[in-house]
Amino acid sequence: MPIASVDIRWAIRERYRKAEEVKKWQENDPIGIFNKQLIEKKIASAKALDEIEARVEEEVQKAVEFAEASPEPAMEELFTDIYAD
Repeated sequence: MPIASVDIRWAIRERYRKAEEVKKWQENDPIGIFNKQLIEKKIASAKALDEIEARVEEEVQKAVEFAEASPEPAMEELFTDIYAD
């Protein structure tokens, strides 16, 4: 299990950040640090954390697919619930 919750391959593939920058931030990733602590203190196993991450990724993917398949909102909805009266 990587220490970081951000997959470096994704960041490099997307050319959003340089590999060195991603690696630097991975070292300080709070989720990765917390996961490492959970494993070191035997609160959770790497396998259990990997399973949780897989379930989360699946749920996010389903939400993305739902959003992409949904119709665009009507233009008159553009500013609905943005400002308080």
